Amino acid sequence: VQAVLTDADGKEVAFRLVTPEKPLSAKMPRGTIALYPLEPLRAGTRYSVTVSVIRDSTEWRESWQFTTSSKK
Repeated sequence: VQAVLTDADGKEVAFRLVTPEKPLSAKMPRGTIALYPLEPLRAGTRYSVTVSVIRDSTEWRESWQFTTSSKK
């Protein structure tokens, strides 16, 4: 599993990557992938995420954007 989290300026944001091979806890749902930023994200900021996985010689890749709330 590979992932990238970038801010609106294109700077990479440090995060902890949680995967089925490295779960956060034993109670984590099977097949879950999660990114946990190491520092709080900035309010009112747009972020981009790309996650890619190779399973059974097939690549799955997904990219999306989100904007954090402007309220603190």
